[in-house]
Amino acid sequence: MHSVALVVLALSAAVSAAPQQFLQSNALTALSSGQSGVRVLNQRFDADQAGNYQYQYEQDNGQKVEEAGRVQSGSEPETGIITKQGSYEFVSDDGNTYTVTYVADEGGFQPLAAHLPQAPAQIPEYAQLRQDYPQLFWAEQGGLAAISSGTNQRSDSNNQRTFTF
Repeated sequence: MHSVALVVLALSAAVSAAPQQFLQSNALTALSSGQSGVRVLNQRFDADQAGNYQYQYEQDNGQKVEEAGRVQSGSEPETGIITKQGSYEFVSDDGNTYTVTYVADEGGFQPLAAHLPQAPAQIPEYAQLRQDYPQLFWAEQGGLAAISSGTNQRSDSNNQRTFTF
C-alpha cells in the first residue's frame, strides 16, 4: 500500500516539475480573449544609426499599428528628444473598428479619434480673464523662467499695478 502511494507521489512530483511551455505573445492574447488564435499578417521594422525608426504590423483580428520615431539631438551629448507619430486600429467588443492617430513628444501623448472625448471650446469669460488679469496666466507666458528673468511686464489697468513675469 505504501509503495503505491509512493509511486503516485513520485509521479505527481515529476509532472509538476516538468518544464512549462511558453506561449507566444499573440497566442497568449488569443487564449485570453477566447479567440482560437491571432496571426500576424505582416510586420516591418526599420531603424537607422541615429535612432530614427519606423514599424508597422497587422493582425488577422483587425488590429493594425504603425509608428515612426524621429530623434532630435540636444545641445549636449546624449540629450535630445524623440518625436513619435503613429496610429493604431482595433475592432472593439461592440463590433466597431476604432482608429486612433497620435503624436507623442515633449508636449506629451496627444491622441486624436472620433470616439475620444474632445476638449471643450474656450469660453469667452476665460479670454476676458486673460486680458484683465494676465498675472493669473504666467505659465502661458513662459512659466517660472519668465518670472525670474523679469523680462515680461504687464500692468493691471484697474489698479495701476505693474506685474513682472
